[in-house]
Amino acid sequence: MQKDRLAQNKRLIHLLIVTFLIPLTLSAQAVKVDELLTDKNLVQSDVSVSYINTQRSDSNVGLVGYQTVNGDYVVIPTYIGNVASQSDYLGYSLALRYGFNSDIEVFAYGNLYSSSERTLYANSITSHNDKGFSSAGIGGVYQVHNEDGYPALLLGGTLDVIERDATLHKDFYLKSGSIFLASYYTSDPVVFFIKATYGFNSPHKSKTHAISAGDVLSITPQIHFAVNPYTSLNWGISYEYKQKDTYDGEIIAANQSRLSWLFGVSYEIFARSVLSADMEKTDTSTYSQSAMTLNYSYKF
Repeated sequence: MQKDRLAQNKRLIHLLIVTFLIPLTLSAQAVKVDELLTDKNLVQSDVSVSYINTQRSDSNVGLVGYQTVNGDYVVIPTYIGNVASQSDYLGYSLALRYGFNSDIEVFAYGNLYSSSERTLYANSITSHNDKGFSSAGIGGVYQVHNEDGYPALLLGGTLDVIERDATLHKDFYLKSGSIFLASYYTSDPVVFFIKATYGFNSPHKSKTHAISAGDVLSITPQIHFAVNPYTSLNWGISYEYKQKDTYDGEIIAANQSRLSWLFGVSYEIFARSVLSADMEKTDTSTYSQSAMTLNYSYKF
């Protein structure tokens, strides 16, 4: 009797899955990843807030970086020393994008931050709070190939015109940036997306100290799924290889790689207005990092 009930329950569950998922799949449209470029003669504003929690336990801690929604890399303020610490970082970003034509987009961006770090020593606990301007720069995207039976191909990059080093307390100009290559292919209601980014950093020097954050290479494959014409989900991974960090010529972090898990959702509130949330989880031998970014885009 009990076995019959279990069998009936399984059939009911299967029926519910078929009833709800098949119409959902049939009604879904391609995710709007093909709108990576702003339409011709339109301006798009992107306002984003990122929360990053980092926990570290190591005798030498390098410069922990994070890639913003604009594609540029920001270095989370990190203080050199023997630490077992936890930090909370809030990043605020504003970008204005302009569709020069159907294949070219140019944009400008600015980043602010606030951070709080608690450090545990053998016999004491210290804390450090910081906030202020992080960086501002320009960038562009060029669509090399449209999606017409073959995957689309895009080439782009960013350049930090000015950035503030939170450790040296000094502004630097034209020292950092990134270049990227992205491709996607649509098979309704799924879009396969991959992006490779190379972030470069020149040494930062003051009168007394010098910091060099290592260059970063990241490869990010993702799958986007259109739940309905207004909502899409995405998930994927990000592999990152980072070169060594140095402080006054001494290596504070060797070359290292990391793997992050990605998940996100976007919702079109109304025409030309999209709200998205993206989450990232990273674990390495020296630190663990969780990040969440909320981004609001509006075209006008």
